[in-house]
Amino acid sequence: MQLDIVRQPLSLTLLLLALLLALFWGSGDAGPAGVRERQALPAAVMREAAGPADRAEGRAEKNGTGAGEDTATRAAARAMPLEALLVPGSVPPGFPYRLGTAALLFLAALLVTRIVTRNMVLVVRTYLPALFFAVVASGFYRSDNGAASAVAALLLIAGSDRLIAGFRRKASFDPLFRGAFLLGTAPLVAAPAVLFFPAVPVAVVLFRRNGHEAAVALIGYVLPLLVCSYVYWGMGYPFGHVGEMLAGALTTPAVPDMLTLRAGLWRMALAALLLLLTVLSIVSFAGHAAQMRTRARRIFLYFIYMLVPGAGLFLLPGRSPEMFALLAVPLAVIAPNFFVRHTGALPALLYLSLLLCAAAVRFLPSPF
Repeated sequence: MQLDIVRQPLSLTLLLLALLLALFWGSGDAGPAGVRERQALPAAVMREAAGPADRAEGRAEKNGTGAGEDTATRAAARAMPLEALLVPGSVPPGFPYRLGTAALLFLAALLVTRIVTRNMVLVVRTYLPALFFAVVASGFYRSDNGAASAVAALLLIAGSDRLIAGFRRKASFDPLFRGAFLLGTAPLVAAPAVLFFPAVPVAVVLFRRNGHEAAVALIGYVLPLLVCSYVYWGMGYPFGHVGEMLAGALTTPAVPDMLTLRAGLWRMALAALLLLLTVLSIVSFAGHAAQMRTRARRIFLYFIYMLVPGAGLFLLPGRSPEMFALLAVPLAVIAPNFFVRHTGALPALLYLSLLLCAAAVRFLPSPF
């Protein structure tokens, strides 16, 4: 019997999604590796991106008065304003933290699948985007510091959903403002999410909005930054302090780094499979775009344009591996298109290989 990976029932998809996230996030490590490894950076590099309070902390450490501060607290002090609420130490560490992160990713996977199915972006109703989101977001790297990237991915998905809701409406000020506001909040949770700002003007053009609506969308995007800057200004910081925090978070080298992770056979195989599927899906879309409904075609194009700046994550010094969750947002929509357009043994083999490689990254030692 031929394996039908496209038309899997929702119950089976939910079960596979829960199993994948349980495999990736259920078992414990020696500790919050992502947080510990970041502390290996030179103190001068960290202080360069820090604000006044953080530089005062550095002086206290130099004088011996800050030696008792734990790692998680120092990580929170350098985080973006909303990210500081999600690092270990602000919430219970260990298994409760991992469980909460897995729950956030589960919700994000369902929301991105809802966008695809409700708007019929793919030719048939399929729940594959949920599984692809889980594989990209959690398959490459698992850290006990991933809740911020999961929340940022949720904001990107929810914001995109609102932007799409304004397609072909006579007046769509409200969905455009709400969508841009959610996208503008994401960098306050995870700084690299600022790279997805082009999604706002792309949505304005693709979904045929006028100049007044474009201005509303721009205001909605910058409003979270302005509000947060005002709050910090009221606390005695310069008005541009949040902007300095954002620049520091983007330019401070991340440890571990997306590109300096030990590659290994399984991680390289997973990356190669995802790259292959993405290219094949885009080529397949280009060949069938003229046959698609206007709404579905423009939404698919929106996520392709969203992927382009998302690839810039690999160019940032602050390219933390947790940021794969942001890249999973456009990939979850694009990559399944290949399986929808093609059937047979090859797509089934690629699908099973993808799942097995993701599991192997987490559990099997690499031959090299």
